[in-house]
Amino acid sequence: MSAVGRPSLPSHRLAALHQSSGEWVPFPTIPLFPQSLPLFCTLPASGIHLVVVCGWDPETLTCSDAVYVYSFLSATWSHDRPMPGPTRSFFTCAASPSNQVFIAEGHNEEKNALKSAMVYDIAKDDWTMLPEMARERDECTGVFEVNKAGLFRVVSGYCTSMQGRFERSAEAFDVGE
Repeated sequence: MSAVGRPSLPSHRLAALHQSSGEWVPFPTIPLFPQSLPLFCTLPASGIHLVVVCGWDPETLTCSDAVYVYSFLSATWSHDRPMPGPTRSFFTCAASPSNQVFIAEGHNEEKNALKSAMVYDIAKDDWTMLPEMARERDECTGVFEVNKAGLFRVVSGYCTSMQGRFERSAEAFDVGE
């Protein structure tokens, strides 16, 4: 038990496999989170970057809009521009090969499923809102499909009125349009 009377939460850290030696090498810790990664954060990778998007502070259990980018070239973390809009959890994201992270849906702090979508440009440290999805989804899955221009697909999930019951559906955002 922790000092405030709640059970201690597990600590989550990152490590990478050094392929030639077969050894696991720990990543440097995120400066603002030296003990653990944020809970429920997402970790898309694009090019030479690994991005830690949002999550819950492991000490306070509050939802965060923070974004941290790890550069494999410099082996350092940067604290980048926070995600705009309402603070959200359980959203989906996927990285494109062109240094962008696409994010959609999830739920706000009142547990209402969201319809919003956005893209984060890693190199520019800039967020752009995308058109809203046709329906709200929570705990959905996203994948970036590499084709001519790219397609960000958001699959399954549930809306606020259907919590706990996932449905078979999907939407897509065509980057080329």
